Amino acid sequence: MGRRLPPLKSLEAFVAAGRLLSFGKAGNALGLSPSAISRRIRNLEEDLGSSFFIRHSKSIELTDLGARYLESLGPAFDAIHEATEKVRGGQRSDRLVVAMPQCLAARWLTPRLHAFSDCHGEIELELDVHIDLLTPYHGNFDVGIFLPAEPWPRHHVEPLMPVSVFPVCVPSISDSIRELADLSHQTMLHTRQLPDAWKLWFRAAGLDPIEPARDIFFNDLDLAYAAVINGLGVGLGGHILVSEYLRSGALVAPFGTATHFNFDYHLVCEKSRLGEKPVRQFVRWLKQCIAETELH
Repeated sequence: MGRRLPPLKSLEAFVAAGRLLSFGKAGNALGLSPSAISRRIRNLEEDLGSSFFIRHSKSIELTDLGARYLESLGPAFDAIHEATEKVRGGQRSDRLVVAMPQCLAARWLTPRLHAFSDCHGEIELELDVHIDLLTPYHGNFDVGIFLPAEPWPRHHVEPLMPVSVFPVCVPSISDSIRELADLSHQTMLHTRQLPDAWKLWFRAAGLDPIEPARDIFFNDLDLAYAAVINGLGVGLGGHILVSEYLRSGALVAPFGTATHFNFDYHLVCEKSRLGEKPVRQFVRWLKQCIAETELH
């Protein structure tokens, strides 16, 4: 008889934490608390008599052995997920799990979903949203919209739409902004997910940074947009996310200069799934919605 393998749950926790380099983010991905992730990994380390992580006060990093173990285990778990999704797909071909950033889902996709349901009521959609824009996504999905495009060796990947940003605010604030220097009297809104966004905008616009009267930081992009819409200050708005607010007059862009970040939203889907009818219909509808959205 071969040697007993470690519990699958412990291995799954290790792979998630190793990829995300965070017990908290691994917990979010697996629906567990950070302490549960830490406990499972500690049990795994004790079971194998090896240490896989160097634990700092606010971060973790893989040991050399942990990195080699992750390199071997990661593809195995990817294969398990892929095989499982093929079985699920064969059982429920009209169910689609769509993964994307929370802000994109809340501010752009969700208001349009009724149109998709009206045309394709037989397709059951499940939205799987995540807060962190730039952390690699390792959940299960049928169609993903991700930023940026990380390596997806077994997936079809194509650019969907650019990420261009510019300052936006409510009309009452815009009335007091006549030129760039007036930002020094305003509250500037930031998101910790894109901490250098304002700096990049000033640089791309060929302008010197302005020191605002006050800075407010948010750890979630959607919260930052809510603050802009509620008149808390001036924020940076992405074309795709604020187009409807600009059209309705709820928000205005006091300066016309937009800058394109060095990443785009990308469509990600398993190559074998592209020909399936529900995937084809959703992707076709998604691209039509993008084409109809005022991006410039």
